[in-house]
Amino acid sequence: MIALLAAFVGVGLAPAISRRFGKKRAMIGVFFASLFASTTPITLRLFGLLPPNRTTALLAIVMIFYFLATTLGLSGFIIVTSMMADVVEDAAVTTGHRSEGLLFAANGLVQKCVTGVGTFLSGLILTWVSFPQHAIQGQVDPAILHHLGMVFVPIVAVFSAVPDDVWADGVPPALLEPDDDELLQAAVTSTAVVSRAATSFAESGARGLSLRSWRA
Repeated sequence: MIALLAAFVGVGLAPAISRRFGKKRAMIGVFFASLFASTTPITLRLFGLLPPNRTTALLAIVMIFYFLATTLGLSGFIIVTSMMADVVEDAAVTTGHRSEGLLFAANGLVQKCVTGVGTFLSGLILTWVSFPQHAIQGQVDPAILHHLGMVFVPIVAVFSAVPDDVWADGVPPALLEPDDDELLQAAVTSTAVVSRAATSFAESGARGLSLRSWRA
């Protein structure tokens, strides 16, 4: 129910903030905000600042941050998809050829690859912290959960911040000549695909870890 509500809010939020701040700034902002919302409950737990388990207050806090993270993350991906469409149109104007199929296919392929790697990474992390197989909810050693949180937060933060930093910096002008339109289009497209792929990598790993840890 929360995810469904977040989807409706995210769809309405994306165009509004894009018009207000521009697509690039809006995308960077919502992804950083989503990162903050998704890691804050775990960070608060690590510092002992959350209410005890099985309390209404804890449930409310987790639901609020989950709603914020889902809404902002969805808005960010909507904006990124719109930016990819802009790149496709600009490439068509510059080269005179329509290549949206190729560009979006490459984008989709990379996302699928890194999503698989992200899910695989979450399994490796669970093995690293000795998370028990077939764990029963509420019976996992608190030390293991604490170790998982200490590993989870920095990894998600790094893999989420890197693509935002790439988007913010863009393509270094010194690498391009004024007339290198094709090189510019390739560089911009590569930046878009790699940045979105890295974000997908972090998101997929985060989903795998968070589901396992909160169920415990």
